[in-house]
Amino acid sequence: MAKELNIVAPTGSTVYALLVNAAGNLYNGTGVEPYNESSYGNYDIPMTEEGTSGIFTADFPSVLSAGSDFLIVYKLQAGGSPDPSDTNIGAGSYTIEDDERSSLLATLYSSGNAIDALIFNSAGLVWNGTTFEAYADGTYINYVQAATEYGTSGIYVAPFPAALTSGGPFTIYWKARAVAGSPNPTNDTVVGTGTYFITGEDGSIPGYMNGNDWLTYLRRAFVRTDKDQQLLDATKDTIDDVRRRMQTEDYEHEQTISDSIISLGDYQMDLERRFGVLVSRIVLMDSSLGKPLNKISKAQYDLLYRRYGTDQTVRGVPRDFCIFGGQVLVGPVPDKTTYIYKISFSIDDHAEITTDSIAVPYTDKYREIMKFGVLSKVYSDLKNDDQAAKYGTLFEDGIKKWERREDRNRNGVRATRYRGC
Repeated sequence: MAKELNIVAPTGSTVYALLVNAAGNLYNGTGVEPYNESSYGNYDIPMTEEGTSGIFTADFPSVLSAGSDFLIVYKLQAGGSPDPSDTNIGAGSYTIEDDERSSLLATLYSSGNAIDALIFNSAGLVWNGTTFEAYADGTYINYVQAATEYGTSGIYVAPFPAALTSGGPFTIYWKARAVAGSPNPTNDTVVGTGTYFITGEDGSIPGYMNGNDWLTYLRRAFVRTDKDQQLLDATKDTIDDVRRRMQTEDYEHEQTISDSIISLGDYQMDLERRFGVLVSRIVLMDSSLGKPLNKISKAQYDLLYRRYGTDQTVRGVPRDFCIFGGQVLVGPVPDKTTYIYKISFSIDDHAEITTDSIAVPYTDKYREIMKFGVLSKVYSDLKNDDQAAKYGTLFEDGIKKWERREDRNRNGVRATRYRGC
């Protein structure tokens, strides 16, 4: 294994990773054990910067056994040795072999808070401890899955309900309680989101067709068997088309990275080209505190912050941000370089579709709409305009229904899709 662990951080930093398995145990250098703050120095995996690129990497430990899912927590070391109070700068996941599902939900937040997880299914219903039901403020107490913090590390974990063995994907909302002992639907703050899949032993997702079954399904309508590769290519193109046109819950994987501004007077951070959707506001981290920044337009940014920080008097603690030209611009121009900006985003899975594909996106609930899109593209390539138009119309009608359903499920919550400029 080589460089499976990677994160972006300010160049010259000291960065390390922690690994947490599905049972909540941490890797200690030789195996895994329950979290023990006195043993914290055994948990860190030092990371190496690639030159002066700000990209830090480390190998995933080869001693860990197959059949395990791990949460990866990336930390920025402040002192001479790792400490639980070190700033969390990102998180990810790693599966050695996808033959058993994780039973643990995890998130990162500032230490010392009371954090809860709420689980929603794809129909927009919330888990109440026994079943899914329509959300109601009056029964909010039944929805919360209380999370436990590992010492003072800022790593919070909660069990995924053992009674849920099928269905999904599930949307996880993490909320910080305003009052530690009293969950409150109005006052508690959403501090993160995530997506949870229940996978089969072969990594498949119940309800989704694999590549071979999908091709067989398409052939029933297309009949010809000499255009299999065109059908698979058109499937990939249709998936990309759907993702360009709307934000879908399926196959979005939330990841969190952190970035920083190195020189006083700077106010810009480059967005990675792999960004698909910003799923929440950018959070400014200072010591153990987190402050969400307000998203504004470039025009608003220019009106508010047209003096770009060459003078100390116009600098301050950032409170707003905008996206422009492949960059995040923060304002006011930062008054110091020690701020960390936590950016949560989702990345679409752009893998090619083959007969070996384990799960073809959108083939659980929307396979007929997907079929219309694929056939429209293939017939267009074959210059059969009548058939292309027929299936194109059916695809467009289906997309409209699909969008309405996704909007209802999201219940008014919108993420921000980044489009390169």
